[in-house]
Amino acid sequence: MEMIKDWLTNIVIFTVLATVTINVLPNNNYKRYIKLFIGLMFIVIIISPITKYLNINEDIGFNYILEEFNVNYNLYSNSKVNDNNYTKKLVETYEDNVGTNIKDYLNNQGYNIKNVEVISDENGQINSIDIEVISEESILEAFNNSNETENISLKNNIKTLICQFYNVDSDNINIKIKEI
Repeated sequence: MEMIKDWLTNIVIFTVLATVTINVLPNNNYKRYIKLFIGLMFIVIIISPITKYLNINEDIGFNYILEEFNVNYNLYSNSKVNDNNYTKKLVETYEDNVGTNIKDYLNNQGYNIKNVEVISDENGQINSIDIEVISEESILEAFNNSNETENISLKNNIKTLICQFYNVDSDNINIKIKEI
């Protein structure tokens, strides 16, 4: 008797919720799909006492849920690994392209750049830029013999160009001068 009472309660509650759902929909574009889904769910509710009586409800439902969960979990974990690899490759490509662009930009400005290394986070925010400027021996001697304010001025000029171009904080830009 209790089983019949629960079954009828489920039917009444489902019917009320289905009616409210159909009436709440703002447009009629999806109404037929929702009615189809509601109809299928209603059939499942109607058949549920028979499957409980034959003890096939637990086996079918449990196995189906386990199988779905395993398939979805495997798909999710595989896609998560692929997404991580894709993100890493995308960030590496971005860093390489930014480094190449900075090198070309500074070379066009008259500086002789050996290497530019860019480090960014996975959102594309540049964390640091390391630049190696190549200097011939005579230029390096003049650079080393000049006063400290001129050395700082040269580095500040390069930092200013990059800060304007890439909107990076000048504290995150490191410049090293290398001799040929």
